[in-house]
Amino acid sequence: MIQDGYTIQKANGVFIRPLSHQGADRIRLLIESNAWDEIDETLWNPPSFFGDAQSLSDSDRMQLLQSMITFDLDAAQKNLTEGLLIRLTRPLLEKRSCNFCKEFLFDSETDLLSMRGSDPIRRKPHFVLACDTHEGCPKGHHSNPVMLTRENEQAWQHFLDWRAVGLTDSHKNCPVLRSNWSIMQGLVDRYGIPRLSKKID
Repeated sequence: MIQDGYTIQKANGVFIRPLSHQGADRIRLLIESNAWDEIDETLWNPPSFFGDAQSLSDSDRMQLLQSMITFDLDAAQKNLTEGLLIRLTRPLLEKRSCNFCKEFLFDSETDLLSMRGSDPIRRKPHFVLACDTHEGCPKGHHSNPVMLTRENEQAWQHFLDWRAVGLTDSHKNCPVLRSNWSIMQGLVDRYGIPRLSKKID
């Protein structure tokens, strides 16, 4: 089982993974043809389904398939790209909560807390938040800030854990995992990993 955030637990102890666009299109065609043997073969090469399929009813199996082929992979990878870009380029901003930003002032160049002597400077009511200006904030608006989803946090952690030794053969066969790693490696190659984002053992 691949523990990169994209293995989703369902009922009856079954785990599923999202399919690539190509894999989802193939499954849709096989469902229309009622070709269940080919569906099963597709789901196991590479593995996208883990658990006891024999214990599932036909309706449960169909529901699981629908979950796999309707997973919004584009949205998930967009979040991975945007959230990780902020983490790698603006780590202090990424770790700062929007509520904390509403309370105190920060240097827009360094992302450090603005100080007066040893005291942080509190934001006064007439000081406009960066996300309410024309330039905006890299994290977006405080009403809906850009941040990695739980799944993409796990995908990033999986990348940090395994990048030094590389993926196993079974992991390399997963097109979603390969695509995610390509996104993450591309961003790391370009920006590096800041100290705040590195895994701490």
